[in-house]
Amino acid sequence: MFITDASTHQSVMSALAGNGKSVWSAIQLSSLLPWFIVTYVQVTEDGRHEENILLSSSEMVLTFFQGHAPNISPKAALLVWHDSKSNCAPWRISLVKELWKAREKDADAYQHVCICADGSKHSDLLPLVDETFIDWQLLMKFPG
Repeated sequence: MFITDASTHQSVMSALAGNGKSVWSAIQLSSLLPWFIVTYVQVTEDGRHEENILLSSSEMVLTFFQGHAPNISPKAALLVWHDSKSNCAPWRISLVKELWKAREKDADAYQHVCICADGSKHSDLLPLVDETFIDWQLLMKFPG
């Protein structure tokens, strides 16, 4: 999740952004959980526009595209994740290629899993290993 502070609210830019939208010059992260920077193409009567959005979970990524289809299409997604093993660069960014759901062998509940261009796999909670998850189902592919 993202936290905003009234001192960083941009009134003039918010007025220009459109009805119900606010512009902030800074946000704060509320946790060390992974989040996403998603680039998408929106088609309107004015043409095609490329835009970006920050989303706080893989569920939000799926909901965003399902809620706006067919007017938008994904162009790229970056997973921003905290690397607790790194002392000098604790945040990492990985290009997402696919979004799946899978479950751990001994669990009933499914988790969303991102497969990144570098081959790494991440759930909304932690990086994970193939062997611990079963019943893989592809939910979304990103171009590229």
